[in-house]
Amino acid sequence: MIIGSMPRYAINPPLHVRGIPGQVIRSTDEAVNFLRATSNPDDAVAIRLVSRLETVQNPEIVQGLAKELRAWITERGLSRVAYSVK
Repeated sequence: MIIGSMPRYAINPPLHVRGIPGQVIRSTDEAVNFLRATSNPDDAVAIRLVSRLETVQNPEIVQGLAKELRAWITERGLSRVAYSVK
């Protein structure tokens, strides 16, 4: 691993974003880039998610963060896919 870079973990299932053709978030680094590009600088939830995604060291925790990101995307009407929680 390169010092100073965050580990890249898969997000499964990938998150499909509305309004951006072909935008699919498949990894933690893609999630961070997406949040930085689309969130308001005052959005505390997005800021926390970016921080947690950048420092996560456990792939199991990533899936929980992906659920939080999915909720953030859905709340803003940006989701192309409706997911049901079982």
